[in-house]
Amino acid sequence: MNPLITPLLKNELSNTNVGESSIYIGIFLIIMGIVIRHFKLYPLIAGYNTLSPEEKAKVPIKKLATLMRNVLVVMGIIMIACFYLSEGLANPTINQVGFFVSLVGGVIFLMARSNLEMYQ
Repeated sequence: MNPLITPLLKNELSNTNVGESSIYIGIFLIIMGIVIRHFKLYPLIAGYNTLSPEEKAKVPIKKLATLMRNVLVVMGIIMIACFYLSEGLANPTINQVGFFVSLVGGVIFLMARSNLEMYQ
């Protein structure tokens, strides 16, 4: 039998340490959220660097950075919580679904919310 297909048939891939990466990614997101807001690393916000000084003056950057911090911290907490929940219930699917739902949901929420008039 093909050695690449055998693990798929035996479901050995679920025994890897892939789930632990959600802890590290969650911690990274929390740190990035805090750093962007409290250490004023506004250039890490996509598109802010490309604005002219006049356009930058129009952007309420503290509100936008606070939104970014809140979304990144919540995404990180959800990822970490889903990892521990999946470990506690011995169901790795919880971690996978929670990771992707928080990632996709957080990005969609951030994009929709940052395009509101109050952040323009």
